[in-house]
Amino acid sequence: MEHDTNNNAPADQAINQVLAAEREAQAQVEQCREEAAQQLKQARLHASRIRQRTDHRITQLHRLCLAASRRELDALRRERHEALMERLARLQPDEARLEQAAQRLALELIMGGVKEPPP
Repeated sequence: MEHDTNNNAPADQAINQVLAAEREAQAQVEQCREEAAQQLKQARLHASRIRQRTDHRITQLHRLCLAASRRELDALRRERHEALMERLARLQPDEARLEQAAQRLALELIMGGVKEPPP
């Protein structure tokens, strides 16, 4: 029986080496998985921070655009109001001229087309 044990020793040794190599490979694969999972976690955190900064910047940009739009709209309203007020002022009758026109019309109606009132 001893003889069989001696004959199997190189085979046992080879099997043990293969098993050890397999365990080492499995340990390395597991270590790679853990490293990959950690890198993925870090990448997700980084992407999340980028998304948060981007969302914050977009929100700021929206606020700035809204404020600029409101200022522009207010300016347009003021310009329109001023233009309307100027137009209204031009349409307002000049009291003195209106009075003169009324007097001329009254004379014309009274005098019947005579240019000068009688002496």
